[in-house]
Amino acid sequence: MLPSDSRLKKEADFKRIYYRGSRRAGHFFDFFYLGSFKETRFGIVVTTKSIKKASQRNSAKRILRGFLLDN
Repeated sequence: MLPSDSRLKKEADFKRIYYRGSRRAGHFFDFFYLGSFKETRFGIVVTTKSIKKASQRNSAKRILRGFLLDN
């Protein structure tokens, strides 16, 4: 698991990045980021539009978190 200070947890943090940040669209997911390199923080959101079942969304997030930790 990512350390607590490396995670985005508050709705306000997600909204700030979504509305003020930049976006890169991939084949399977979109990547939003804010242009600051002072700190690196991650938040993973999987929408019901992309994956319907909650268990599958949670699994996708776990796989992505594992990838982030390994690299």
